Amino acid sequence: MKPKKTLVLIILFFLFPLALLAQASLPDSSKLVKLRIDPVNSLGASVSDVFSEVEFIPLETSKDCLFGNIENLKIVDDHFVFFDYDTRSVYIFTAQGKYKTKIDAKKVPQERSKKEENNFYGFVVEQVDGKDRIGIYTRKTMFFFDLDAKLVKKVSHDDPVRKNNRPKTYFKSQDAYVETYHLEKKDKDSIYYEIVTYNNNKETGKYFSYNPDKFRTDSPIGNGTGVFDYGADKEMFFVRPHDYTLYLATPDKLYMAYRFIFPFSLTLPADFSTAEEYKGKKFEYLRKNDKKIYGIGNTYQIGDNLFFKTHQMEFNQSQKNSFVYNFKNGRLLSMVDLQPDTLSQFLPVTDAGLGYDFRQRGFQLYKDGYFYTTYSSLVLYTVKDQNADKKRTYDDRLTQTFKKGSRKDNPIIVKLKPKTN
Repeated sequence: MKPKKTLVLIILFFLFPLALLAQASLPDSSKLVKLRIDPVNSLGASVSDVFSEVEFIPLETSKDCLFGNIENLKIVDDHFVFFDYDTRSVYIFTAQGKYKTKIDAKKVPQERSKKEENNFYGFVVEQVDGKDRIGIYTRKTMFFFDLDAKLVKKVSHDDPVRKNNRPKTYFKSQDAYVETYHLEKKDKDSIYYEIVTYNNNKETGKYFSYNPDKFRTDSPIGNGTGVFDYGADKEMFFVRPHDYTLYLATPDKLYMAYRFIFPFSLTLPADFSTAEEYKGKKFEYLRKNDKKIYGIGNTYQIGDNLFFKTHQMEFNQSQKNSFVYNFKNGRLLSMVDLQPDTLSQFLPVTDAGLGYDFRQRGFQLYKDGYFYTTYSSLVLYTVKDQNADKKRTYDDRLTQTFKKGSRKDNPIIVKLKPKTN
């Protein structure tokens, strides 16, 4: 063999593994379990069949803190933090429901002409100098506030660290995490990955590559890409749009954990994400086939119970779209059909059948072993009035609320401890 050919082969031999590393990893399918799910035939249950604790937390109402709805509920240092679209503000309440303060447009420094409205449309919670802070995005800057609504730091989006920062969800070990919407390289052929796993701060796998240019002519509908932390040491769930597979992310790799098999009438075409006939027409297809399930979300495994939500264009008060599946007995319970009982003081734990918050959002938060849902005071007082002739008794907090409050009060938060079997 000639020396030049030998040198070329040696170079290719060493470059080949590097080329493989640049490619997307494949999820491990060795542990995949198929679950046959028929939402129509899901069962009803009482609140105490699913939960062991229920706590109602009415939020203080005054002219300084009157708002419409709770969006993006978070718990930061034992405080409730959430966004309200009606007032374009981030509200901060104590764990007992007492109003503390809010972050509105007046507290965010003006970047544009004074003639333009200084609005923002949400927030994130990020670590800044070792402490959780409330981050507000503007066109040029990220502003960070503490729980007193005091501005503590601002970072330009052009800052090199900020530009390369992608959403991270940490396992209990702070040196292991997953990163979503990961940018591999930025040029005319930019490549992103939907999820990347890290262990000891080192990349261990990158999955589902995509070029953002595709969103100019086609885009996924609905629930998008999401990570759901259910309190396990080294596990969390990951979901993708138009995909009935529930992925299990670990510090070392991504597994295909469960695949939902729905009735044919509810199932998307197998090539919905890839076929040319649906390119740029996904919304139109789903609007005409509004019962089709186009994604799953709100996925949490608590002991023997798997909680999840289905996403469909159809939206009505009789629709079943939030469930708990028990691995031991194979029962599928409908969360929107939960019946109040003594544990819930004969009050509903969701507004299903009376409102739309739970059907739209499902559980807003799972943290430290508890789910959190929200609904309006209108729903609360409607049910209370329906129970008036049944001589119901309520705990001290609700008793005082009913004495002083009204249907026009701020929404309430419901804290629920799920059973594990």
